[in-house]
Amino acid sequence: MSAKRPWMVGAALLGLVVLAGFGCSPLEDESEAPNRLIVVSISTENVSGATGVLESDVITKGSVVEDVAGVTFRNDFINLAFTPTSLNDLIVTRYRVTYERSDGQNQPGVDVPFPFDGTMNVLVPVNEEGSGEFTLVRASAKLEEPLVSLQYLGAGTEIATTARIEFWAHDLFGRVVRTTATYPVNFANWADE
Repeated sequence: MSAKRPWMVGAALLGLVVLAGFGCSPLEDESEAPNRLIVVSISTENVSGATGVLESDVITKGSVVEDVAGVTFRNDFINLAFTPTSLNDLIVTRYRVTYERSDGQNQPGVDVPFPFDGTMNVLVPVNEEGSGEFTLVRASAKLEEPLVSLQYLGAGTEIATTARIEFWAHDLFGRVVRTTATYPVNFANWADE
């Protein structure tokens, strides 16, 4: 029996280490809240009137401006064993935008603009919707490669990307919730109206 004891102690210690690792996982921490944050819609305005895609103009009438998007969230309470209260409201506090191309050429500063983080403050009541705005394309990105080169090329040269937007929120207990959405962004020197 004493020969088995070191093996059993070692297995028990290994099990504790594995369980401790799961407890520290950021993914585990982000799923603690009994809420699901859903992006209902993202909207942008284009000079051409097109919807469902952002036509990001790298220079507009001699100026460089940021592109802002509207976003509507829904806060679904998914723990059916409890009745939600206002403490289950979510506050969206930050986001991260990363650009990707379908051809796999995704080097920031060469093929696509650099990713960036932003802050926001949007209250999404439990089982309701909340809306706000966020920067989808920074003005400074239009002064860096690869976008600055498009200023001299016309609308015929375009960089087509998909923006992947990660949103972070927390409930009033402090538990973190995260969701991701995508939105098409096409960069060019679009004709000024």
